[in-house]
Amino acid sequence: MTTDLHMNTMDIHEVAVTGANGFIGRFLLVELTRRGALVWALMRRAEERVDELRAWVDARGGDGRLVRATEFDLAAPDLGLTPEGEQVLACVDAVYHLAARFEFGLSVEVARQANVDASLRLVERLAQRPPGARVRRLVHLSGYRTEGTPARALDVTDARGLAAFYRTHGAYEASKMEAHQRVERRARELDVPLTRVSPAVVIGHSETGETTQFIGLAETLRRLRDGQLMALPGSDQTWLPLVPVDHLAACLAGVPGDRASEGQHLVVFDEASPSLTQLVALAAARLGTHAPRRHVPVRLVRALPTRLTGVDHEALSFLSDDRYDSQPLSAFERRVGLSRPPIEQAFLRWVDFLQQTEFGARPHDERTRLLAAGVSVSASGDLRAADSVLLHGLLLNDTSWAALRERLPFPSLAVDLPGLGRSGAGGGQPGEWLRAVLAPLATKPLLVAHSLGAVHALELAQRYPERIAGLVLVSPFFLQARPAPLLRVGWLVQRALRWLRRLGPSRALGDAALPALTDDAVDLLTRPEVARASARWLSWVARHDVRARLRQTLDELQLPVVLVHGERDPLRVAPGTPRETHVVHGAGHYPQLTHPERVAGVIRAAHARHVMPSSVT
Repeated sequence: MTTDLHMNTMDIHEVAVTGANGFIGRFLLVELTRRGALVWALMRRAEERVDELRAWVDARGGDGRLVRATEFDLAAPDLGLTPEGEQVLACVDAVYHLAARFEFGLSVEVARQANVDASLRLVERLAQRPPGARVRRLVHLSGYRTEGTPARALDVTDARGLAAFYRTHGAYEASKMEAHQRVERRARELDVPLTRVSPAVVIGHSETGETTQFIGLAETLRRLRDGQLMALPGSDQTWLPLVPVDHLAACLAGVPGDRASEGQHLVVFDEASPSLTQLVALAAARLGTHAPRRHVPVRLVRALPTRLTGVDHEALSFLSDDRYDSQPLSAFERRVGLSRPPIEQAFLRWVDFLQQTEFGARPHDERTRLLAAGVSVSASGDLRAADSVLLHGLLLNDTSWAALRERLPFPSLAVDLPGLGRSGAGGGQPGEWLRAVLAPLATKPLLVAHSLGAVHALELAQRYPERIAGLVLVSPFFLQARPAPLLRVGWLVQRALRWLRRLGPSRALGDAALPALTDDAVDLLTRPEVARASARWLSWVARHDVRARLRQTLDELQLPVVLVHGERDPLRVAPGTPRETHVVHGAGHYPQLTHPERVAGVIRAAHARHVMPSSVT
């Protein structure tokens, strides 16, 4: 029997989200606005915080213009709602209740008031809507261990058993378990359509690793990095199922429109998640440290003071050998058209982000995330008014243009190529993903490409010449000498990149390889997926047929093209080639790194000749 997806879906146009300013809430706003939904962010100090929230959503590929904000407070008897907030709850299609007090050491009274009582008051508020204006769905975010053995045995109507549960598991987890049951009973009594969603351990974005939450498992990994994790609590069978925050956000966004999930409880996790022992081993290899080999039973860790173990007793409730049924989630994902990202890859990207930000101690460099031809693209700069778009070459990322961009008097946008830097793999033909990147621009920019970036620039120029003002090709590889034979051996290149951080660029890649490789670029190149992509590209750019095809494409272009190369890395073109060419004296293959002012001068001159003043907005 087949399911008619159209019969199983509802249109959802306007939603409200409590806890919108939190870790999960922010990524949910990105997903909802990307789908075109108007989102009301219910949060404290709404007016003073909404502009920053909109900018954050915009920078990650959502649409901040679709975000509105109004007051909400878990601690207030009336939920802190203003008349505007009352009206919002009376008319939106769906309500997401994500807000909760998430911290260890809470008193029972504070935890119950914020996580249980406030949730019940929200259910009762939604039940007051007229019969013809019934909310289509309340999505309640439950606790991680709602399907664990202790939670399934809990009866919240048994006062003595409930009190014992609070003593054993701590106020935070116990309040989430209590709310999970009480919200379901109250919603059923008041006929409020409900779906409960229980996420596993939520890690960073599957493509970027980005997170705003640095407690729980992240704190364990920090102690691992600092050499403070002498043993692991639990056993070899201890399992912490994971879910990347963007996949959780996509699941949440799909719930209100999915008729079949009404009344369901969805546990969102990836059954392919490694055990805790395996996770720590993967992280240790990534962080350049050693994983502990010993395990300590949870009951023993619980008996020891936190100051000795470094583990909060409440966190121990999350450690278990329990496994969960993945079939309900898999069926839901099929209905709403979702596929899970590779979980180990997502985990390692999260570890990379934790390391780059010093586990939250150092601010994250804000970048724009956008979805272009199915690939998650990382970019920095002006996504709407850039007069120049810059594409890096191999072994680099968008930061390689930093010194040059400081010397440009007009807006620019630097983009990481698919599979390299912080961009995801894919995108189809180079011209297609790049055309999607340029779509938000109100300008007709100059396209500047270094080395490998010329492949993407040329294809876009060939297929969509009307979209750009001209090309500046810096050290276009296909007009220069082929890579050294050793650089065409994929496994050897991958191994060299793996050891890049320890050996240094000059020893791993040769003295002339890179004159100014940043720490950021090194961190990215040592990621296995980026190293593999780099190795494949190095082999590909050496092919004679590839180089001949690109030379022919360049010859046939009618657009203005400017060539730039270093004196020590000359072009191999026939005499009299009718292209404006600039030689940067003393430079090699990376003149934008060694001589940024010289290359910026060429770009400024090309901009003055070819970019129309009316394109600047």
